[in-house]
Amino acid sequence: MGMVNQSVLVYERLDSNMKNSQVRNVVIDVLLRNGLVDDAFKVLDEMLQKESVFPPNRITADIVLHEVSKGRLLTEEKIIALISRFSSHGVSPNSVWLTRFISSLCKNTRANAAWDILSDLMKNKTPLEAPPFNALLSCLGRNMDISRMNDLVLKMDEVKIRPDVVTLGILINTLCKSRRVDEALEVFEQMRGKRTDDGNVIKADSIHFNTLIDGLCKVGRLKEAEELLVRMKLEERCVPNAVTYNCLIDGYCRAGKLETAKEVVSRMKEDGIKPNVVTVNTIVGGMCRHHGLNMAVVFFMDMEKEGVKGNVVTYMTLIHACCSVSNVEKAMYWYEKMLEAGCSPDAKIYYALISGLCQVRRDHDAIRVVEKLKEGGFSLDLLAYNMLIGLFCDKNNAEKVYEMLTDMEKEGMKPDSITYNTLISFFGKHKDFESVERMMEQMREDGLDPTVTTYGAVIDAYCSVGELDEALKLFKDMGLHSKVNPNTVIYNILINAFSKLGNFGQALSLKEEMKMKMVRPNVETYNALFKCLNEKTQGETLLKLMDEMVEQSCEPNQITMGF
Repeated sequence: MGMVNQSVLVYERLDSNMKNSQVRNVVIDVLLRNGLVDDAFKVLDEMLQKESVFPPNRITADIVLHEVSKGRLLTEEKIIALISRFSSHGVSPNSVWLTRFISSLCKNTRANAAWDILSDLMKNKTPLEAPPFNALLSCLGRNMDISRMNDLVLKMDEVKIRPDVVTLGILINTLCKSRRVDEALEVFEQMRGKRTDDGNVIKADSIHFNTLIDGLCKVGRLKEAEELLVRMKLEERCVPNAVTYNCLIDGYCRAGKLETAKEVVSRMKEDGIKPNVVTVNTIVGGMCRHHGLNMAVVFFMDMEKEGVKGNVVTYMTLIHACCSVSNVEKAMYWYEKMLEAGCSPDAKIYYALISGLCQVRRDHDAIRVVEKLKEGGFSLDLLAYNMLIGLFCDKNNAEKVYEMLTDMEKEGMKPDSITYNTLISFFGKHKDFESVERMMEQMREDGLDPTVTTYGAVIDAYCSVGELDEALKLFKDMGLHSKVNPNTVIYNILINAFSKLGNFGQALSLKEEMKMKMVRPNVETYNALFKCLNEKTQGETLLKLMDEMVEQSCEPNQITMGF
């Protein structure tokens, strides 16, 4: 009737012995629903006192906690404290509310608080069911905290809280994911057939069997997985589905048993189960991993004839496989097929194509893919920019190089050591030493130290134009002012340059310096020296160097044999 104040007055006039739990519950409910929170909590506080004559019951908890959570009247900490006070009277929240609250705590990364609530409720022997424990087990499972999961299951057993079919699923799923398949099988056998709190029997379903079959396949125990499938069909009368067979197919593909995987597809069809896109992707992926690209294509085309269409994952797998064997023509073919099929490419596909096209130096196609990538709303990453800059430098397309650098700047992306090294090498080859020095200075300003590749590119550029004094100056600067030590490549550049000039003494001196600085010479080092000696017909020195080459375990190549 909306006469809240009058109802409170009636309550206050009652004799204290008439203010029992049932009456107080009605008053608390009225007060909370009408926003009189402080008054409601005064009544509740009387009930929650240790020696209360009229303590709270399950109805009290239901009324209070429902209104508290609905109106967000209390913080999480105060709700936890309230649950603890109810617990001291042997009262627990109803299972649905408690499960929701435990899930909320876990979502807020407060699994410890959830653990403490359940431990407190168990200690006070309040009536509890499996669902709140399942919520905490799910959280612990996501974090792969199997030790605490086991502890929680033991505590449940100690206080006679019966697990249910969900508990079983959580445990075997987590154990299988962590490759503890034997423990998962043990839990499966222990729990199956037990009765739950509602009197039902825990019966394994296809999800449980699929999880175990998948777990066995992932650790290579394919025979046991097949045996479990037989048991699933015969003993448990549980119907396998596409997921079941896809797990087996994946196991055989991982093991490289591609023909057996195809046989499983045939068995799948015999059981009246139609292969799906996951089946296709699993076998296509397995074949591509084991260098069976042609097999993968044939299988995919056969599946298409049967009405099973591929998706973006199928095409991405084929494109990657084609790029990995430098068959960019085929990669572009599958890219076009993907567009025809109405599949939207993702950034990974574009990056794979750009990488493949850069490797085979197809700059015009690379530009076309970049345009498509941008049309799709994607942006290039630093790796892609570096590949493209390298391609355009190789093609002597300075205009495109600057365009890429401008794009990078617009995207707020800074060049890294690879970008600078590519540009320094490019300018060096074009004898633009002013730009080389500017790039090195810019590199330092960006907080990047020149690498051995940087020095190698500049030294090679100076040597190519006969500026050996500048090359040596930079070479000595490496040892004095930088943290970078010359490597075999840099020594070889200088030795080769001096050998071409016929300056055998300087070349040999650098080779001896390599020994002192523990830099290992290679066949190119000796070939450069042999060329110089051969021209001067110093046969004795040549034979001596050949003996040294054998001592250094340097295998001669065709060039060496020509001297």
